Amino acid sequence: MGEPSKRYFVSHDYRDAGLVAAMRRSPLHRNAEWFVLEERRFGPEDSVGDTLLQSIRDCDGLVHLDTPFSRESFWVGFERNHAAKQGKPVWSYNPARRFYKFRKDARAPVDPIVSVLFNLQVKDDVDLVRDLLFDLADKHKFEFRAGSWHRLDNDSRQMIDSIEGMRRKIEHGGIVIVFLSTASVCAGFHDYADPFGFQRAQRDFISEPGYAASVFAELPAERTMVVWLDQPDEVRIEEALVRFALPLWTPYVQAVRAALTLHRDPKKVPFTATLGVHSLDDILARAFALSLRADPELQNHFRAVLQGKAPEAGGR
Repeated sequence: MGEPSKRYFVSHDYRDAGLVAAMRRSPLHRNAEWFVLEERRFGPEDSVGDTLLQSIRDCDGLVHLDTPFSRESFWVGFERNHAAKQGKPVWSYNPARRFYKFRKDARAPVDPIVSVLFNLQVKDDVDLVRDLLFDLADKHKFEFRAGSWHRLDNDSRQMIDSIEGMRRKIEHGGIVIVFLSTASVCAGFHDYADPFGFQRAQRDFISEPGYAASVFAELPAERTMVVWLDQPDEVRIEEALVRFALPLWTPYVQAVRAALTLHRDPKKVPFTATLGVHSLDDILARAFALSLRADPELQNHFRAVLQGKAPEAGGR
């Protein structure tokens, strides 16, 4: 009985499309099959569709082209990283090599640093975000969680950083993902307290004045990403925003209005999260794109991996 066939996802910049045919003729092993996604022109802020990452998960491994164009491609780095996170075998292909055009790529995947925020006073949002984050861990082997989080129980509050913890993540190149909904904006009460802050408030029988507003005052716009958990009702939201006390809540009001503006742009990722696989893929891709722009160290590591200079798995 012959060796079973194995299907490999081909990750490449579309400027290298002409080299894919040559790669197909170079034997990785006898029964290799190639999966090449049809050419689509999109940027990191656009929807990745419902096939990109699922196709990687459905394949037995991934081959990325080792060429100047593909080494500089966000998508090649992102796809290679995703395959490595899934435990798939990864190979590089360089047509310029005289011998051994395929080389095993065992370099470790890398994660962006992420802090999450959602209004703990809205139970539907809390349940939705918890399911989303657990699905990301299950399907993508990626966890968005607080730096001090220990899974002692199922309290969703453990996923939220303190202001100091969030600030440390931002200082180290991190980003913040804010989950919003019509209900969260219009709730009348906003709770973004980490477990220790919440315990202190309970012990002292008083919440720190302006704590929730202080959280949003810490968010740099260039490192903040918003995911709408529903189709935002702009009329209700605007009616709620005019009741926020300014200037204390100015950063929050500005963040919500900016998120509404992006939501109206059909060229951007649909922010309304149905929380299917498609939505998870979009959230992850956008988080990586924003992290790479905000974090030169992460960007350099991505580039180093594709250039064969980053440490092997287990070497960091």
